[in-house]
Amino acid sequence: MKSFLLQSLFILFTISLGSTTLQAQCDCTPENTISAGNGNVDITNGQTKCFKAGTFTGNFNLYAGGKLFICAGANFKPGNINNFAGEIVNYGTLQPSQSFSFSTGAKIDNFGRFVLNKSLNFNGAVTIINEWEGRFFLNVDFNLNQGSTLNNYGIVMSKGSGHNISTNNNSTINNYGVLRVQDGNFNPQGTFLNEGMAYAGKQVNINSGTNVINNCRIVFAKGMNHNGNNFENNGFVWSAGEDGNSSHIQLNGGSKIVNGPLAQIRGVRFTNGGTVNGSGEFYMTEQTKQQTLTVSWTMKKQEMLLEAKLKADADKKKAILDELKAQENHKRAIELKML
Repeated sequence: MKSFLLQSLFILFTISLGSTTLQAQCDCTPENTISAGNGNVDITNGQTKCFKAGTFTGNFNLYAGGKLFICAGANFKPGNINNFAGEIVNYGTLQPSQSFSFSTGAKIDNFGRFVLNKSLNFNGAVTIINEWEGRFFLNVDFNLNQGSTLNNYGIVMSKGSGHNISTNNNSTINNYGVLRVQDGNFNPQGTFLNEGMAYAGKQVNINSGTNVINNCRIVFAKGMNHNGNNFENNGFVWSAGEDGNSSHIQLNGGSKIVNGPLAQIRGVRFTNGGTVNGSGEFYMTEQTKQQTLTVSWTMKKQEMLLEAKLKADADKKKAILDELKAQENHKRAIELKML
């Protein structure tokens, strides 16, 4: 949560600096500047080139060891990207017109707008960094390949209807900003560290072999299926839908949740077929079900605390009603004496 607040303050500070700061990071010379238009551009090992202004719609090859800077205000919209094994540092708009493939070692460092309208394929481990001021918009399904890393400090948003964000085994998402799947599922596998806000318009499906650490907020509209290894929750997890059939938190065999002392898990229905340890709070509005034969002491404690609280509330209510009744009887007794 602290990281999310710091991110918000940092964005405000960055905006106050204006676009001149971004432009200074993109220092171009006439010798390394790419012209606007629809030409062909090759960047080979050891070369650094710069796209300063206008719109580029041509063919683009970026070989291992090559580097491209896209300056603030420039629109880099190549018709074809081939041999993408180098690095792009984007301060403007990066919006490929066709689907393309990453090769091993490729990297995108985004300070501007990175827009995907076509599929993105991974032929090896790559790195994507979305910086504090970065905006990464997905209008297609996004599947982070094995060994790849997405570090998000800004906003990553899957905008298309039914489009999902998924990851593969040994991949990593470190989210310090906002990760939002507007109308789809979030399907993590590998490692997911959340220090910001993660939202899924449908389900969160935690796949086998996944380790999740949540230190801030994870919200989903239509439930969570947990098949992973460990889910360490030190923040807030909320299944926000009102329908118990869809807004259902389900732990399946072998899965585990460790709830921190200040953590909270909230929803409509909770079914535990795995293991729940820790403390914190569990708040379900409809039903809690234990599928396994052994109920952990922590869950028993949670249920006992909840039952004790409900009993205490009922006793308190009864005491108040008894006091009001006694006062009413006393009042009537005085009135009778006065007659």
